This record gives sequence, structure tokens and C-alpha cells, in this order.
Amino acid sequence: MKHIQYIFISVIILLCTSCSEKKDQTIILKYIRSAAVSHFSSQQMQHWSTEVEQRTAGRVKIIDASPAPLSAKNPYDSLIAGTTDIAIFCTTDKPDRFPVTNSIALPFGFADAKTASAAMRDLVLKYAQEEFSNTTLLTVFTGAPSNFISIKPIKYASDLKNISLGIPKESTRKIAKEWGTKPLLTAGADMTEAMEKGRIEGVFTSLAAIRENNLAPNCKFITLTNQIVSPFAVVMNQNRFTQLPADIQKILQGLFVEQSEWTAEYIDRQVQESVKWAVTEHNMQIIHPAQRLSTKLNKTASNSIGLWAINESQYGVSTEEILATLQDYIN
Repeated sequence: MKHIQYIFISVIILLCTSCSEKKDQTIILKYIRSAAVSHFSSQQMQHWSTEVEQRTAGRVKIIDASPAPLSAKNPYDSLIAGTTDIAIFCTTDKPDRFPVTNSIALPFGFADAKTASAAMRDLVLKYAQEEFSNTTLLTVFTGAPSNFISIKPIKYASDLKNISLGIPKESTRKIAKEWGTKPLLTAGADMTEAMEKGRIEGVFTSLAAIRENNLAPNCKFITLTNQIVSPFAVVMNQNRFTQLPADIQKILQGLFVEQSEWTAEYIDRQVQESVKWAVTEHNMQIIHPAQRLSTKLNKTASNSIGLWAINESQYGVSTEEILATLQDYIN
């Protein structure tokens, strides 16, 4: 009988030890990105990973599981398929899935990423949470406003006519055509080569790209417009999130605003440093659009915003409410 009791107690101790070991195991979370490591959206993931690991005292380990070379498959699709825990992606790459969120990418003319990211947080928390209902939303932010970076000066409206213009996002193609340009979808990493081979004469993108993609040797002009921003989201597989201990869930969700603000400050600083480097090291010239070009850009922007509309019965919010919320960050 004592022998049986000894075995029973031993089994209980073994089970408890096993449970304790399982509880103390490091939690591995993997993420996938679609941009190069040097891109600001990838840099913010590295910062976020460090913050999570420190705040969980090493209980959580974040791993960049992005394939090399990067896959053409959108990280969001991988997340929904359950092949990654976390995804960082540009929401305009999914226009049908995120119509409300993508209103931030209309040409409002945000002054910087700090302002645009604050507007995006406001927008998503008020009106677009349903678009992320099948995931856990960890943070949102935008890139810096887009400007012209070109081989030849762009100062007058006529300078845009028929210019071959590299654009990093398909969502920008329509408005670029309305300017009279010939837009060509060009990834940031391909911009320099495209210029050297004569496929494009300039790009319309964040000014951080000047240094990040080494555009200064080919481009000598920056035309300030601050027209469009690209919105990004970091999301987690909902099932994986619910499996996490409650205190770790709280830490991840508690970083929502802080990480968004950090990222905006980071990319705005990158823009400032990039422009300073371009001007001092490569003698790039900064151009302010002439009146007619400025009027043309503003009119095209106004038309784009005026034509935008949401299915109000489907999303439970009016087009006017969304636009007014975003306009508050401009006026």
C-alpha cells in the first residue's frame, strides 16, 4: 500500500514539475514583413521586438521569420492562413479589405508622419476596428508624406507632363496619371537601377528614400508637396493571441500608441537626416512648386477626396464623418 502511495505521490510531483516547466518555457512569436530590413516599417518591428522581450523579462522571444528573398505573398494573407503569428503590412495593398483604414492614404497633405499617424490611430479606433476583427491589432502608423525626387527640376505644371515617374504603391497610380505623368510601379530597392537604365526620370515617395535607396547620385532635385502617406498595420493571429497569458496580452496591447508614436518620430527623423545628407553631401536642390503646379496638385487632391465614399450601410459610419475626422489633423 505504501508502495502504491509512493508511486502516486511521485506521479503528482512529476506532473506538477512538467506543468511548471511548460509554464516557464519561452514563448516564441514569429513575424513576417514585406519590406527590406532597412525600411522604416521593418526597423520599427525590431524596436517593437526588443520592447516586448524586455517588458516580458525574456518570457517572449520575437523572431523575424520573413523569407529570403521576400515573398510576393502579402504577410496579411500568411497571418490569416495561420503560417505566421504576426504580420506587418501596408493596408493599401489590401484595398477591398481595409477601405475605411485606407482613407488615410487620400491626398490630405499631412505635414509629417507624426500628424498622419495620430490621425490614423484616431480613424481606426473610431471607425475601422471591424476591418481588423479577425486579428488582434497591435499598432498602426504611416510613412512620411510623399514628395517628388527627380533627375530634372519639377517646378511648373508642365514639368510633370509625360514624365516617367516611379511610384512604390499601386494606390498612387490613379492620381499620378491625373497629374499627367507616366507612373511606373517601382519598389524602393529598384528605383536607382530604374533611373540608371532610363526607365524613370524621378520618383514620388518619402524623402527618406533619398538616403535609404541612394537616389542622390542620380537625382538632383526635391520638390516639396507632402501629398500622400502610406498606412501600415501590425496584426497578430487572433487564435495565437488568445493562447498567450493575460499579462503578456496586456503588454502587447499596451504598446499600441507608444509604438505608433515611436515609429512616426523615427521616420520623420529619417526624413530630416536624409534631406540634410542630400543637400550637404550631394548638392541636391529643394524646390517649392510654382503657383500653377501647386494649384494643379491641390485641385487633383481635392477631387480625389471629394470622389471618395464609403458604403455607409455596411460600415455604420458616414463618409462625411470619416473625412471630417481626418481633416481635423490638417486644419
